[in-house]
Amino acid sequence: MGTRWCVQYAAPPLHDAPVVYGQVEEVFGRIVQQMSHWEPSSNLSRFNRASPGTWHAIPHEFFQVLKKAIQISSLTDGAYDVTIGRWIHAEGFGAKSEDFGALTEMDPQKADSVSTDGKLGGWARLQLNSQTESIFQPGGLALNLSSIAKGYAVDLASDCLMSLGLLHHVIELGGELRGEGVKPNGQPWWCLVENTTNSESLPQTIVALNRLSVATSGDSVHHRAKEDGSRISHLLDPRSSQSASAEVVAVSVFLPSCMEADAWATALYILGAEEGIRSANRHRIPVLYTVRNGEGFGQIASEALESLESD
Repeated sequence: MGTRWCVQYAAPPLHDAPVVYGQVEEVFGRIVQQMSHWEPSSNLSRFNRASPGTWHAIPHEFFQVLKKAIQISSLTDGAYDVTIGRWIHAEGFGAKSEDFGALTEMDPQKADSVSTDGKLGGWARLQLNSQTESIFQPGGLALNLSSIAKGYAVDLASDCLMSLGLLHHVIELGGELRGEGVKPNGQPWWCLVENTTNSESLPQTIVALNRLSVATSGDSVHHRAKEDGSRISHLLDPRSSQSASAEVVAVSVFLPSCMEADAWATALYILGAEEGIRSANRHRIPVLYTVRNGEGFGQIASEALESLESD
């Protein structure tokens, strides 16, 4: 997946670590082959290059991820959109091997091949057939699942460990974590949420990962500077055709499913703090925002997170 991963588990000596890690690697390799836009031969990359007007059968896991992505797109009125891969690439955040043609390129046979915001994409154009588990390429649609596939891979790896009888474990993949059970000493798998601001004024946030995942989206790593000195985040807002607001530094989401936490972290970042907190409260999502506040930084917690902390 082009990123680091780590697995820790509590188990009797009969569990052979190389065998366990090998099975986890097989899970991650399967997701790469299905959903990586960095892998030219993946199912996703082949779909992105496909001719207009064609249906494509995809693996069950890929199909499940797309179903969840569409659901979250609907719940956020399109703030979350996995079909803007062409735009992400044009802004310099995609794989160098990708070649989608010009961003303004349009299939002359389909008047709807450009979404309402002028970008080639638009989650509403992503058609799924549940009976055949296939997706339709209307022309110009390019998927990028960086905001959800990693979390899904963590969930599958956790399921894999559970199937091996390893009921007490924690998995980290590129900053996304999921924990089950407890350590050998009975303590939870504690997670310190990273403070990317390096500000000593912000309180530390520590959570116990027991049947819980945490995913964070932010602009501290993936961004680039424009000629005028402003920043472009890799988190792009499909509604405005602009980079997401610079007000938000990071968003951390805490949910049982790492796939959902991963996707919602991106969605809530793009929504911004004010609209995002309203959405999180409406859908009862535990979330912590770190925001720029004048010359300093502040934090905003959703109602569900405050309830989680008081339990």
